[in-house]
Amino acid sequence: MRLWIVLSAAMGVAGFCQAALAQGETAPPSTMMEAREAAMDLISEDLSHAEIGVLNLVAHAAAAASLCDALELDGDAASKAIDAATGEAMKESSDESKAHHHDLALMGYGVLVGLMIAEGSEDKVGFCADAVAMAKDPETAKFIKAN
Repeated sequence: MRLWIVLSAAMGVAGFCQAALAQGETAPPSTMMEAREAAMDLISEDLSHAEIGVLNLVAHAAAAASLCDALELDGDAASKAIDAATGEAMKESSDESKAHHHDLALMGYGVLVGLMIAEGSEDKVGFCADAVAMAKDPETAKFIKAN
């Protein structure tokens, strides 16, 4: 339930940011930081630091693929990474607990993607330039590919 609240808040922030950008404005930095902090506080109640780290990497790749024409998400690699991270965290749990935890991870992933799209939209050119450089670097190009 907590993640649904964060997801709703993140979508509201993303909508606010998109509307502001359409008018040539940017979201106040404090608004984005507050949204990110609230999301991380709630996500970290259910997910480990390692899981959140993987979700952040995959969410960044998804946001970059969404915002940058030159990039494409490697959906298979992204899905496998999320499955591996949640599977490792729940290897001793029941199937029902594993499924619930995986659902929480996917909701957290959605929250992070929304936040990163909002953040990247504030400086799309800079965000995409950095993301393209990451996509070309074998060390960071795990979930994203340059077209």
